[in-house]
This record gives sequence, C-alpha cells and structure tokens, in this order.
Amino acid sequence: MSKHTHKITLVNHTGHTINNIHLSPVEDESWEDDVLDNEHLKRNEHGTIILADEVGEWDLKAIFHNGDEHVWNGLELRAGATLTLKFDKDGSGIAEIS
Repeated sequence: MSKHTHKITLVNHTGHTINNIHLSPVEDESWEDDVLDNEHLKRNEHGTIILADEVGEWDLKAIFHNGDEHVWNGLELRAGATLTLKFDKDGSGIAEIS
C-alpha cells in the first residue's frame, strides 16, 4: 500500500516563536522528527507541515524558543486543514482546526 502526503497549514498564534513541532499518532508513545525541518515559526506566522502517513487523530508537541513545551492531544487532522495554535488568558492550549 503506497503512502500519500498530506499538507496541513499551521498558524502560530501562541504569542511565542515555535522552534520545533513533533507529531505522534494518538496510540503511539514516541514523537516523530521535527516537522518544521529546522525552521522556526514566529508569532503570527504560518507554515506548511507535511504528514507522510494517513490523516487521522494526532498529538502535537510544540517546543518554544525559550525551551518550554506544550502538547495538544487528539487533534483530528485532515488534508488541506488549517491548524491554529494559541493559548487562552489562563495559559491553556487551544487548537482550532478549519
């Protein structure tokens, strides 16, 4: 069975520069390589990430410029989706998928 690639637009509204993004299918306990490929996603910037596997439910870990990390769990990613990452006023992570 051949694999397809799926493009997802990632929007950074966290207020911080993201240095790394790691994905993991929800059933896995290990993280894949950095999908930003050594690029940084500054505040309010957007970029494209490529999923090499089937689209489905994923966990996402962002590592920020200051070394802090945040994990968003159970994201239902689909081809062509836009994923916007942000924090609410209490610091809880919010992921909007459209």
